[in-house]
Amino acid sequence: RYPLRPATNGTLYGVNTFEPPYLASHANVIATAQTLGVQVIRSAITWSNMQTTVGGSIDWSEFDSIYAKCVAAGITIIFVIETTPPAYNTTPHGFFGSAPSVLAVPTVTDPTYFPIWVSDQAAWSAQVAARYPLALLEWWNEWATGGSGYWLENNSNANQPTISAWATAYNASYTAIKAANPTSTVAIGGLTALTQWFGANGTIGTETLRQLFQTYGVQADAVSIHPYTGPTGTDPNPSLDHYGPVNV
Repeated sequence: RYPLRPATNGTLYGVNTFEPPYLASHANVIATAQTLGVQVIRSAITWSNMQTTVGGSIDWSEFDSIYAKCVAAGITIIFVIETTPPAYNTTPHGFFGSAPSVLAVPTVTDPTYFPIWVSDQAAWSAQVAARYPLALLEWWNEWATGGSGYWLENNSNANQPTISAWATAYNASYTAIKAANPTSTVAIGGLTALTQWFGANGTIGTETLRQLFQTYGVQADAVSIHPYTGPTGTDPNPSLDHYGPVNV
């Protein structure tokens, strides 16, 4: 209820909001954020809610409004690029998981559909970058954690996408974004539990970063980190002191 104190060390204060079905309230949220002195708003931009047919019209209206209101209020908007419309997620080649999902990814052993999916994602990412030139862009969200179920490394399912597959998709979208808007800031999607090993269902966050940059040649303008805390948090060492090894 009180305005935030002005940052003195370059820190920006922000909030995470605007995932369906909460988009309808965005005008009130932005107005409240401005009153409180919030400097950054992070919002998923969900392709799956915006286009229903392959090559069909795209409903940009709600995100156009979010973007315009944030720019007018002097608030930086971070758009998280994630999901795929069901129309683009239908293939006889199959997905990891029991049924296609807006968060699902084609199996990397499918030489036909995975490259098409990567190309579709890159084209979509480029459209977002061109339409919202002042937005910061984060590609995918919490993709290397045990809860997402689609990108994990070290899983017994040989068809499951891996860190190398994510790097392939990210690199294609990064290149497309920069071609559409060279000034875009592009971040690796939210990483969690950078100091924890997920056993059979994942890989430690610092090792994920090492592989992305050193093995797979990923380029990034920023890295998004989610240091969850609390008794049910995914990181047993929530103190920021434990993030020293994350030196990109």
